[in-house]
Amino acid sequence: MNPVTEYLEVLIGQFEEGQADPLRTYIRLYEIEKMAAEYRKQVIDVAIDQREQIGGKTYEQDGYEIAVQSRQTWSYKADEEHERLQALVKNRQALMKKAYASAQKGVGFADDNGVIVEPAEPKTSTTIVLKAK
Repeated sequence: MNPVTEYLEVLIGQFEEGQADPLRTYIRLYEIEKMAAEYRKQVIDVAIDQREQIGGKTYEQDGYEIAVQSRQTWSYKADEEHERLQALVKNRQALMKKAYASAQKGVGFADDNGVIVEPAEPKTSTTIVLKAK
């Protein structure tokens, strides 16, 4: 077992046994995750080069099958019609949020043309926000 895994197991073990403060444990895990992401950024280009030099469809190391994968993303900023439609969607979403607020008060909501707007459905997630001091 590597030292990082050992540290994490000790950290979580202490938490599970009630010997570690939950917030402090969360902060430590957050810090580890943040550091690991930065270190991965430093290593990724060299790791991709090495994997491509190895070649072949599959390659296994340390219990992992390692493959290089590319994906393509698209930008639609040059298309004015696309931008116009995106603005319409954003405006409609704003109306639906207003309709939700009205529905909470027991009142219907209509757009400028008098058409009833169905309220948006909220999805709530709860997280902890950390700000370094």
